[in-house]
Amino acid sequence: MSPLSAYFLTKLRVPLGRVIGDNNCSYSAFDVCAVRLEDSDGLNGWGFGEAAHGGTFRKPVSWKAEMATARELEAMLASAWAGLRGRSPQELLESLPRPWEAWNAPRYLLAAVRMALWDLTARQRGKPLHEVLRGGEGPDSLTGYASPCCFPQPTEWVVDFFQAKVAGGFRAVKVKVGHPDIEWDMARLRAVREAVGPEVMVAVDGNTAWDGPGAIRWMERTLQKGLNIAYVEDPVWPEDLEAFRQLAREAPLPVVGHDYVPDPGRQRPLLDTGALRAIRMRDGIDHAIAAARLAEEYDLALIGCNTFGEHGLHFSLTHPRVERIEFADLGWNALFENPVRAEKGKLVVPPGPGLGLVPRADRLEEWKVEEEVR
Repeated sequence: MSPLSAYFLTKLRVPLGRVIGDNNCSYSAFDVCAVRLEDSDGLNGWGFGEAAHGGTFRKPVSWKAEMATARELEAMLASAWAGLRGRSPQELLESLPRPWEAWNAPRYLLAAVRMALWDLTARQRGKPLHEVLRGGEGPDSLTGYASPCCFPQPTEWVVDFFQAKVAGGFRAVKVKVGHPDIEWDMARLRAVREAVGPEVMVAVDGNTAWDGPGAIRWMERTLQKGLNIAYVEDPVWPEDLEAFRQLAREAPLPVVGHDYVPDPGRQRPLLDTGALRAIRMRDGIDHAIAAARLAEEYDLALIGCNTFGEHGLHFSLTHPRVERIEFADLGWNALFENPVRAEKGKLVVPPGPGLGLVPRADRLEEWKVEEEVR
């Protein structure tokens, strides 16, 4: 495999196309560090790391961090370049720490570098990344579920979004819940259920809104209302192991998670409670690989999560425990020449080798963050 010979880095501010969020937050843009790695044969691999820009957050979360300036990002990558240059992307994937481990760089920058290494590794082999990960040819599409991160939006907007996605072939949706007024949640869920019909799977995401007793009361209320909820995602904080033990004993609905644990290895105490029926894969390829190992060990299902540009679709296509992958239809897809597309309720990878996610030159220029003042 040809070694790395050059790099390019820029900082972008990517509009998401609408205000998104949950019971804890709302925002409408990501700050993104875009990294392009080039090998000695002139092949390029692209990677992206993001952090929510601005908005309102009532509790800290891992995807909200003030991103370094473009100049600071450039200096960080330049200082690491001596250890990257002249080595193959495959070698670096095996030796560089994972995004949740120690390296002298912020998480979003390391995530961008590793994504670019995955992309370039597959491009050097002339194959889509899912074929490289799988070890051969296979499907290039996977069933999706519509999940617009819609808590701040009015119910009329939410209903219209889901109706459009169901008309386009989606057979599963996920609704953000966790309002202080439980009847607000019930009214929204009733509107969604009536809009999508009885045959579409409806799941919910509580975004740690409750404690153990509160989560159980909430679930019982949905049963009283006859809302037919498939599962509840992230009902309580992952550190509240006693709450998860209570959920394991008493929850009347399946529980999945956990988006609030960036390091999959640290999910073991949570998994040991027996409360979870499925593990969510977040943060791209590396997280997905580690989460899949846990799913095998604990005999749990896997759920594909939102990843920048939907690039996590590549791994999701390779693992039999993944039945569905999340699709929020966010503005980040407008960054790419050939984005992941939704077709008859499935997500389809872009054509060509690697991740297939090559940014448009005009978008790089339009969304580039100019010199910032701290």
